[in-house]
Amino acid sequence: MLTQTTWCLYCCCAGCGTDGLDLPCCFLVGEICCCGGTVKATSCYDQDGCIATSSKCCCCMTGFEYPPDNTPGIGCGPVRCMGNLEGRTPQDCSTVAAANELETYQRTMWCLSCYCCFTGITYDPSPICDQEGKLCCLWLSVGSADCWGDDGCIEVSGKCCCCVIDGSIPAGYTPGVAICGKSLCCANMPVTYQYPDDYGLPQQQMLDQYADMPLDDGSAGAACCGCGSKSPPAQGGYPPQ
Repeated sequence: MLTQTTWCLYCCCAGCGTDGLDLPCCFLVGEICCCGGTVKATSCYDQDGCIATSSKCCCCMTGFEYPPDNTPGIGCGPVRCMGNLEGRTPQDCSTVAAANELETYQRTMWCLSCYCCFTGITYDPSPICDQEGKLCCLWLSVGSADCWGDDGCIEVSGKCCCCVIDGSIPAGYTPGVAICGKSLCCANMPVTYQYPDDYGLPQQQMLDQYADMPLDDGSAGAACCGCGSKSPPAQGGYPPQ
C-alpha cells in the first residue's frame, strides 16, 4: 500500500494520501500491542453465507452461520443429530473459510447446538482469542496478534474510496517526510526483489541476446569414449588401421 499510494502529507509515523483505485474499495487494518483486527467490505452473499459469526476466547467457543457449512447438528452434549463434523475432511468443505474452521470445530465438545447456532468448549490452543463475523456486506475480525510486528507495536492502515491513511509507532516502512507525492527525507520503503537471472534487462533484449549465440552441434566432447563425436567408436576387434 505504501508504494501504490500518492501521499499528500506524511510525517514519518503517519500520513494520508490518495490511491489509484488498485486497492480494495473499503478496509481498515489495525494493531495495538497484542490485539489486531480487520474491517472490510465484502459481498452480501459469499463463501461465509449471508450472516456468520465465530467467537473463541481461551477454551470457550461460540458460532452462528446461515446457511451453515460446518455444523454439529441439533442436540445437547454428545447426544446430537444432523451434524456433519464427524469424519469430515477439509476437501469435503465447499469453501476455504469452512475448511479453515473445521479442525477447531472438530476439537470442540459441544454443550448445546441448534444447527445454525452452537456453543461449546474447545481444546484447540490456537488462536487464543479470535472474534470474527459477517453481516451482509460488512466483515469484521478481531484477535490476538504479535506484540511487536514489522511496523512496531501500534499500526493502522485504511482506505475508503480513494482516501488512504497509514500510521505506525515506532515507524517501520515509511515514506518519511512527504508532501504532494514527493518524499523529502527519512524514507524507508520496501524494495521489490529481483531474481538474479533477470539481470535487470527487458525481456525482448534478453531474447535478442540469446538468439545470437551459436547452437551446439554436438561435435565437441570427449574423444576417448566417443560420447561427443559424430561417429561412435568401433565395437570389438582390433582398432582400425
